[in-house]
Amino acid sequence: MIIIDEIMTTNLFTLEAEACLFDLHNLMRTRNIRHVPIVNDGELLGIVSHRDLLSATPVTSENQKSIYSNTQVRDIMRTGVETVTREMNVRSAALMLECHKIGCLPVVENNQLLGIVTSSDFIAVAINLLEQLELSEDVDQLP
Repeated sequence: MIIIDEIMTTNLFTLEAEACLFDLHNLMRTRNIRHVPIVNDGELLGIVSHRDLLSATPVTSENQKSIYSNTQVRDIMRTGVETVTREMNVRSAALMLECHKIGCLPVVENNQLLGIVTSSDFIAVAINLLEQLELSEDVDQLP
């Protein structure tokens, strides 16, 4: 059984709720990430996805600077976020992603954010398993 601890990302890029949307946008762009956990002293408060940012801020070139500078992350973050533990099995976590139609699951223990697992991590696991299956099929077909 594969557990979340084996696939989660622990090198996290987070923001505090008081950060402005410009900081959020810049972090997502420079780090090439789509999900940013919002924390206070390591405790998960919420999360913002790239889609959340785009949906919450219908921006034109004329008002982008003003909106991004004057709006805080707390105004658009999702709260009540689905989370997992590091010991949870990957299959159960993947089913949570599918059921809730979300792109990531923060990994939390004792109210502290430890990591994050994203749909990309699950795709990597699926690719690995498919490669193993194909290799075993090739071995089975040997004379």
